[in-house]
Amino acid sequence: MDAADIRALIELNNRFYAKHAASFSATRTRRWDGWCRLADLLEDAGWRKGDGGAGRGGAAGEDSADGRATGRPDATGAHRDILDLACGNLRFEAFLAQAFAGERIAAHAVDSCPALAQGALDGLAGSLELDYCCVDVLDALLADPEGGAGLEGAPPCDLAVCFGFMHHVPGSALRRALVAALCGRVAPGGIVALSFWQYLRDPRLARRAAAAGALREEDPALAALRLEAGDGFLGWQDDPSPLRYCHSFTEEEVDGLAALAAGLGFEEAGRWSADGPAGDLNRYLVLRRHAS
Repeated sequence: MDAADIRALIELNNRFYAKHAASFSATRTRRWDGWCRLADLLEDAGWRKGDGGAGRGGAAGEDSADGRATGRPDATGAHRDILDLACGNLRFEAFLAQAFAGERIAAHAVDSCPALAQGALDGLAGSLELDYCCVDVLDALLADPEGGAGLEGAPPCDLAVCFGFMHHVPGSALRRALVAALCGRVAPGGIVALSFWQYLRDPRLARRAAAAGALREEDPALAALRLEAGDGFLGWQDDPSPLRYCHSFTEEEVDGLAALAAGLGFEEAGRWSADGPAGDLNRYLVLRRHAS
């Protein structure tokens, strides 16, 4: 896969989201089950839950077992900076604001398709501080693989996440560059949380990918693209044609990205599968930067 192949796949996905933003966003309204386990890890790291807190449970507004108050924001004005790369319709921000009502949260949300966030920005007003930025991080990385991916405007963060996007990043080298850029925006002691779609585990999605792959061969431009192992295409709703590029991850690939992060001063803090009918469509990787 060369730069021309990568750009063609990125442009295919950009066209898909520009055309189908409304229908796509309408199907993405509920929290992911895997986020609840991340909330537990954040609580263990000192984040304060409040009303509507999700995870292992506990009555809203009560003190936690170690005496931390969980129902009220920090009166000192201290806050948690988060970076959400490929934030889509901002449902993770809505989840975080509800789960951690005991925290003041400043969210730095980045996406290349602002149509996905339409309506969500107003809905989050008052629940957290939100800085939304339209940036094509993949274009920035292609221009400068060792640069900041256009994320330089975000401060050093307590939490950086990328959910539902890594499977749209063509090529292992670009995925490594993206993970490195995300790690570069995290403060000492901070956390990076990533999800990796393993859609070929689902027989229904695997059949759809096979159908889209067959139709891809009928398109000379798509058929000419060089792909890597695990690469494929999916349609959308009733359209089976190859509308979007998707990569299905193996455990070995997740291992490799964890090793990359280890070389950047991170340790693995958690790994689990969640989401989908069988609870295994997403593989989560959580990394913690060494405090010093």
